[in-house]
Amino acid sequence: MISGATLLEYRQRYSTLTFIKKRFLRAFVPFISWSLFAIVVFYITVKRVPNINEILSIPLDIINCKYFSIYWFFIPLFTCYLSIIYLSRIINFFKLSIFLILWIFISVSIFPFISSLLHIEINRDLLATPPGGGYIIYVIAGYLLSRYSLSSSLTKIVYLLGFAGLTLHCFGTWYLGLDVSKPINGLFKGYLNFPAIFYSIAVFLFIKNHPVKSIYFVPVVSFIAKKNKRKFFRNISNSWLVYILDNTENRYKSSINNL
Repeated sequence: MISGATLLEYRQRYSTLTFIKKRFLRAFVPFISWSLFAIVVFYITVKRVPNINEILSIPLDIINCKYFSIYWFFIPLFTCYLSIIYLSRIINFFKLSIFLILWIFISVSIFPFISSLLHIEINRDLLATPPGGGYIIYVIAGYLLSRYSLSSSLTKIVYLLGFAGLTLHCFGTWYLGLDVSKPINGLFKGYLNFPAIFYSIAVFLFIKNHPVKSIYFVPVVSFIAKKNKRKFFRNISNSWLVYILDNTENRYKSSINNL
């Protein structure tokens, strides 16, 4: 959503070629560099040297985030960047932008949810989205929310939907997962599912209406904001932190099970 708010009007500042160069240096290069680092860490961890087939498959493995699955978000990010090139031409058409949001929302959120809820199969052609995939709903929504002001009543509705979405995501998933013998039920989960879309939009709108500077008195927020000024390390460092915490948790669970 931040990319939509800050990049969809890039044509007013520089050319498309410059836009591509900037995205290449700020996102693609870190993705490739840290993916290669993840591969090195993997083979050091397993204490062996990759064979010829594994070496030849490295480009595909990087794209598929095989060695560091947390980097999955880079691929949708790249498709969103490419989509911005054509979206920047049509974003000023407000009604068309709203139509795209509704189209994507119904295709990637409502139809799959109904399919999972009722255990029915829906024609996959109905799930088709504009070039760039379902994640561009966040790009368009971020731009519109940053450029247009909502009335007080509409803002409250967005907050209410956001709270309802977060409640469904957390407590709905908890309730459906009471039977620990079964896998986690993903009915309300997913970044393109309507609960996540609702509370993501609500959080974005809240931050817009309440600038981040107003919460800088919180030491943790201030510290993170200062440390994340270097774009190269912003998402990458966070990903490795999640990886370390996840592995620590897995080792803890394993030690508990072995007791």
